[in-house]
Amino acid sequence: MSLASKPKSNVARAIIIAAVTLLVGPSSYAGDPAQVKVTLFGAPCILSGPISEENLRIVHSISPERMPLPESIEQSRQTLAAAKKITSAPAGLDRYREKLLRRLDAQQAAFEGLAKARQSKDSKPFFDATKSFQTAEKAKRFQAEFGKLIAKKKWAFAEDDAISLFNDSVDAFPEEEFHRSIQKMGIRYGCSFEAEDNSENSGEGDGD
Repeated sequence: MSLASKPKSNVARAIIIAAVTLLVGPSSYAGDPAQVKVTLFGAPCILSGPISEENLRIVHSISPERMPLPESIEQSRQTLAAAKKITSAPAGLDRYREKLLRRLDAQQAAFEGLAKARQSKDSKPFFDATKSFQTAEKAKRFQAEFGKLIAKKKWAFAEDDAISLFNDSVDAFPEEEFHRSIQKMGIRYGCSFEAEDNSENSGEGDGD
């Protein structure tokens, strides 16, 4: 399963993240690594690495868990604004942050373009807002698929249907880039899943 896909539970998602970050080799840091307590998809975790506690908190604040792919126009605005405010992230996250900002910018452009298109019942604002984030080939395919959606449902389609077509036509959300980056930095998540696992399993066996 891709890290960018939606898992069956937050526990499963956190387990994947913890497992990926544990693949990193021994750090070259001579002292004891700094540690901070964080929450990863509802699970209590320790984020540790050879940087300061303040920088570890910044790393978590810009992580995919704290900066998820927006699912509404308002969420896209809030998430992009929050990401832009984080300007002091460790240099090892520069590439991830660049990709994150561009992907969040694309998502906001898509929501805003779609809103204008639905209001005017004209596809052009949607296409104009999104084409700079697509290759020519993917833009052509996206426009064709969106045209089919309009032909089938007129303008009564669900917003998610249109945004899903857009998401398929642009770069994936850079979740894997984040994990590659923190691996190289010697940063890792260590999580405890026992409490949530027990609560999820407590209802098993009930009923017929």
